[in-house]
Amino acid sequence: MATTHAPHTTQPDPGDGAGPGLGRRRRTTVAGTAVACALALSLPFVLAARHRDVTPHQGPVLPAPSEQAHAWRGDVDGDGTDDTVSLTRSGTLRVALGSGTTVRRHLAGSDPAVEGLVDVGTTGVLVVTSHHDRGLPGRTWMALGVTDRDVTRVLVRDRAVIGTVPDAATAWVAGGRLYDGTLDPLQHGVGRVVVLARSWALVGDRLAPTAAGVRCWDRTTPGTPESCEQGRAPQLFAQSSHDKAY
Repeated sequence: MATTHAPHTTQPDPGDGAGPGLGRRRRTTVAGTAVACALALSLPFVLAARHRDVTPHQGPVLPAPSEQAHAWRGDVDGDGTDDTVSLTRSGTLRVALGSGTTVRRHLAGSDPAVEGLVDVGTTGVLVVTSHHDRGLPGRTWMALGVTDRDVTRVLVRDRAVIGTVPDAATAWVAGGRLYDGTLDPLQHGVGRVVVLARSWALVGDRLAPTAAGVRCWDRTTPGTPESCEQGRAPQLFAQSSHDKAY
């Protein structure tokens, strides 16, 4: 980024032969003119610099590790070699394939994130991302397939939606699988809840759900829903309903 320097100004010599009052007025006029000129010259550059500098320039680096908050490794294109998936600060998904090719896709929505890599029964694994949709609560999840030429969205059967909605629905990646589930409305505001879960796999060219039973989820911890211990789910559900009702 270019650096802007204010012009250097020189005050007039008080002993230039003029009287004291005239000298002071002349110095004030010159100084005021110099400040005005400096502002006029430097302000457009300062505003332009602020507009440009959303992300500080890092200099040439390979393969831009400064833009990678985290990287995921897995065979996304199914050629038998691991690939590296990362997300740049500008919201671009970057997949560096083991073959040496790099493919990219700009993610839609605000605050995009990579949720993980999942196996849906195809050659290679899918990249699962999420983002906020304007005006809607929670986050929408999306599965992406990768080839050596492109990154494309994998459609969901029956136009189903995978995502998270506070106190209504959740989605997660565990053991290399993609899950989502719904919460009972009576569990609103409760920390330990039960989730009616389903897993996702590719059927034909679209993702389709399969019932995955009831999962237990402690929302007071960073973990994801897990299989319930024997007898634990009904107890949690009853306690959640009781807390909500009273």
